[in-house]
Amino acid sequence: MKTMEELTRLGRIRRCRSYMIEALESYAIEVKKISFLTEATNVFYKVVDQNDEVYVMKLYEELSSNLEDSLVEINFLELVKEKTDIHVPEVVKNRYHEKITILEKAHEKYPKRVVVYKWLPGKDYEGNESLDYFKQIGKVMGTLHELTEHYVVPDHLHPKKINQVFYYAGDAPFYLKEKHKSFVTPRYKQVMETLKPILDHGLNQMYENKTPIMIHGDFNPYNIRVKENQVYLLDFEDASLAFPVHDIAILFYYYRFDEKYLDYQKAFYEGYKSIKPDYIVQEETIEMIMAARDLNFLNYILEISDDPMDYIERNLNRLEAYMQKRKIGY
Repeated sequence: MKTMEELTRLGRIRRCRSYMIEALESYAIEVKKISFLTEATNVFYKVVDQNDEVYVMKLYEELSSNLEDSLVEINFLELVKEKTDIHVPEVVKNRYHEKITILEKAHEKYPKRVVVYKWLPGKDYEGNESLDYFKQIGKVMGTLHELTEHYVVPDHLHPKKINQVFYYAGDAPFYLKEKHKSFVTPRYKQVMETLKPILDHGLNQMYENKTPIMIHGDFNPYNIRVKENQVYLLDFEDASLAFPVHDIAILFYYYRFDEKYLDYQKAFYEGYKSIKPDYIVQEETIEMIMAARDLNFLNYILEISDDPMDYIERNLNRLEAYMQKRKIGY
């Protein structure tokens, strides 16, 4: 039997459904309906029980995280829930009072991890943006960073750092694998091998000058829900020891080509600086983090997509524009 990594996208979704059903046997949830939600870095299913209570199940992919990351995520979620008024998911324990359900599978390279959350209301922020919401999001992020500015991570937890381009648990130079060689053109390889050491140095240097704090790590519009002027923050899987600018850059990574980008930035900073008025943002650092994200995804797409060429072309164009602006390789 093939491992999860060897399956097509449809094959992964089908197998994940069977794993979700198996994992649900460990929960006191009488399932009425289970349906696929999305596959991003992980696979998500929606579960409705006999009382019409709604849950989200997440099956983690080893490419993006490991068990240590899951423990950090849950610790951070509970800290935020206890110490702030930020709306975040609540983890549901299984019958054994565990927050993470582990499935051991002989044909899988790694045990599969499943976490169940209570459903958060609202609609996805992507497609429902407004200046008022951006201001609220700024306040939420500022509150999060204010909380962790002096927070000491427990000794038994080891959060990842965003100190290099390939910083996810399962990251590797996938572009060097034989199975991907048809997608790796000389142009692709030149961009990757020219830019990666420069960005690695820049990211690592941030840790030499300042003390990192716990951040969300993936503060993007797909991890934000909104309802009746309330903002809900999801998916703390990428919680990292990094810097506030990482969260800011990741949020605006998804809006940098939007015609309202400057208006969104202004509204966001109005909210953020209402909590942290003295924070100074350097646009050059934001651009570096965005370029590192583009480069990371340029590599990552090879492992998760059966047809990555359009995505590769788009990211190469963006990275070459960054290199030209910074006079890298020119």
